[in-house]
Amino acid sequence: MLKLFIIFISFSVLLILPFTSHAKLSQEEQRTIFLQAEKALKKKHLTQYKKLSAQLSTYPLQVYLRYQEYTQNLSKLSAKKVKAFLTQYKDTPLASRLQNKWLLQQAKRKQWQSFLAIYNPFTAMRNTSLQCFYLQALLHTGKKKQAFAKVKSLWNVGKSQKKACDPVFKAWKKAGKLTTDLLLKRIQLTIKAGNTSLTAYLSQSLPKKERQWINVWLKVHNNPQLARKKNLFKKNNPYTHAILLHAVLRQNRRNTQSAIKLWHTLTKRYTFTHQEKAQIQRTIGLKMAYKHQAEAITWLAKVPAKEHTKASLAWYIRTAIRYEKIPALQRALTLLSPTARLKDHWQYWLASIEKKPTVQQKKYSQLAQKRSYYGFLAADKLDLNYKFNHTPIKTTSKQLQQLSTLPIVQRIQELFILKRIINAKREWYHFIKQSNDIQIQHLAKLLQQWGWYQQAIFTVAKSSHHNDLSIRFPLLYRKAIERYSKQRKLETAVTYSVIRRESAFSPIAYSSVGARGLMQLMPATAKAMAKKLKLSYKRKQQLFDTNLNVKLGTYYLKQVLNRYKQHLALGFASYNAGPHRVKSWLPKSTLPADQWIETIPFTETREYVKNILAYIAIYEHLLKKTPTRLKQRLPDIKNHY
Repeated sequence: MLKLFIIFISFSVLLILPFTSHAKLSQEEQRTIFLQAEKALKKKHLTQYKKLSAQLSTYPLQVYLRYQEYTQNLSKLSAKKVKAFLTQYKDTPLASRLQNKWLLQQAKRKQWQSFLAIYNPFTAMRNTSLQCFYLQALLHTGKKKQAFAKVKSLWNVGKSQKKACDPVFKAWKKAGKLTTDLLLKRIQLTIKAGNTSLTAYLSQSLPKKERQWINVWLKVHNNPQLARKKNLFKKNNPYTHAILLHAVLRQNRRNTQSAIKLWHTLTKRYTFTHQEKAQIQRTIGLKMAYKHQAEAITWLAKVPAKEHTKASLAWYIRTAIRYEKIPALQRALTLLSPTARLKDHWQYWLASIEKKPTVQQKKYSQLAQKRSYYGFLAADKLDLNYKFNHTPIKTTSKQLQQLSTLPIVQRIQELFILKRIINAKREWYHFIKQSNDIQIQHLAKLLQQWGWYQQAIFTVAKSSHHNDLSIRFPLLYRKAIERYSKQRKLETAVTYSVIRRESAFSPIAYSSVGARGLMQLMPATAKAMAKKLKLSYKRKQQLFDTNLNVKLGTYYLKQVLNRYKQHLALGFASYNAGPHRVKSWLPKSTLPADQWIETIPFTETREYVKNILAYIAIYEHLLKKTPTRLKQRLPDIKNHY
């Protein structure tokens, strides 16, 4: 009876809330009214909605109600109301969202004057349709010259543009602005991008002479070996070199050795420029380097210093590292820019080839002061203690309170409480763009206090202060992590490090490929692990349960490590990229682990492995354990696992 009475009283309070003065309402009460108002608006109970929303003038998310109200009636929304919204809520991400939605509605209704009155090129920067609608608006309001001046940037792309651009291109072409040169420029972009159907379509507008050469180019695109034909270019063709280079590059994607043979044949018949030769040498060298072929050094060494890209130079260095070609490594490292040379990874390899012991020791010693994978490797070289450099962010309760009063921060907090993470992240990003370094640091501390640990980690990374380990490396879900790590005979620090890298401790993390939860398990993997453990697993959503995710994830991680005889570098690479890829990356002969890690072809996997190895030492330190040295964790990589 007492329970029924309590339920009745609680329900009565909810009924009374909408008619209570907002000045007397707590944040929790306003939150309840906000949800009721949203529901009423969705059901179009407008009288009830107005009564409810009238009580929320001081509620942080009141703007979200107004936004929903306006977007629900876009066709009836006046330019005056939109302008007022943009002015009043300019410090929210909702302003640009409403603006763009309303502009698309106006374009659909061909209300060009009102469109121009509200259009903002900055907010439309990433919306090609809006940009083209803007040019349509200019054309329809007699501003052709202004419109045509902006068409080229939309035209010069190697893909099909949005339908909104078609009327603009048509008017531009009719006015005689589309020259053969502009048409050819775009056609070349489409061929290089592989959009050959668009190439064929565009080439129909070319004069007959130019069209025949584009047809040759398309044939060579489909069959690069046609470039071998001596009679392919009977007449002088301004695109000969472009077609030939394209043939070699296309062949290289299919088979590098065939591309090399084709290139040698062509160089005997044609004279190529230094830049053209460098392009081929660079591309073939990179393909070889990704496949761990020693010949990559020869090809990349031919590339003049000024013709190297960031990627080609990096893989010139990495291939020399993998095959221990010291002279090549020395030369390649000298080609780095002064700024690039200061990066930890290149500092480590520069120190590794230093001939003078005293200079080498100094270089390792300087690097060993850093809390990083390379810092720990350098410390191992000299048997120095690892440096963890923990320095908490300096802040006071007063400073955090002041930050908490900012409308944008209040919105972030309310959205987080309501579990509207996408909108909370939009507000967070808006805050980051307009805030100084100290404010960002303080927000990280505030997010930590709220319990939004993932975003606290991301926030502190946006600041200049990277040494607050309590924010960057939290010890969360400790009971489950320690329990299941012990069951699987995994180090607790290893499990913590994988979770930190995979999800940054967000139990609801969801990747673009479908991995879920703390340890980012794929549903198929989770299902297989659950079957082995004889656990009930029926829905993907179960992976957002922290206990189950860690239970299944640690079991899977242990299986992966067992496959590689507990070699962490191989195990982590497999956890990230899959065992079939790791198998293809194994060396032909035994290779030091640091060299193998440095030459993992996938940037994501390479950084993943390095990060987790460093995180393990950090988590051991935070768990009050003596960190195991990386050199003990990283035996040489053998060619069979």
